[in-house]
Amino acid sequence: DDSITLKVKTAPTEFAGKYSVYFVENSKKLITIPQGDSKVGKLAIQMPKIGDGVASGTYTFTVQVTSDNGTTSILTDDKVASIDLSLTVLALHDVKILTDQNSSQVRLGFSKTFNVVVQNRGTANDQFDMSVEHPNYGTSVDFNLSTIQTGVLTPLGQETVKLTIKIYNSADTNWGSVWCKVIAKYSQ
Repeated sequence: DDSITLKVKTAPTEFAGKYSVYFVENSKKLITIPQGDSKVGKLAIQMPKIGDGVASGTYTFTVQVTSDNGTTSILTDDKVASIDLSLTVLALHDVKILTDQNSSQVRLGFSKTFNVVVQNRGTANDQFDMSVEHPNYGTSVDFNLSTIQTGVLTPLGQETVKLTIKIYNSADTNWGSVWCKVIAKYSQ
């Protein structure tokens, strides 16, 4: 009977610590197989999560089996075979918006600038179109973004966009507050 060892010979660094290999029958990396029989090995890969920074693409794992050829003390007659297995991570487009502060008091006739951080939370390099949604304040309030499109952001890459809100003297003091929502949408 041959003792067979199963291992991952090469794996992408993006998946370090996120995979294991074993024989299905005993959940171990070593098994004894009688001459002419076969056993099933398994490569288990933990799929990346959003925010892991793993880019979309094809990743190759090389799985290797080594047989002691029935002679555990003679290493020179070991038989080695390997197979390349590919995993394709599909492109996922996702974005997260963060800000240094969510609100501020501004007097009539003044403005306030907020730093808005746009972070690519997907698996592909992406650009994001920026916009601001708000109620109709007429000409009493201006909402201005420093850019209407981010640069190309790698997974987990980020860019700071400035949002300036100017409240004119003509604003209605009964409003109490003004608000807006910043939107970042994947540019196709």
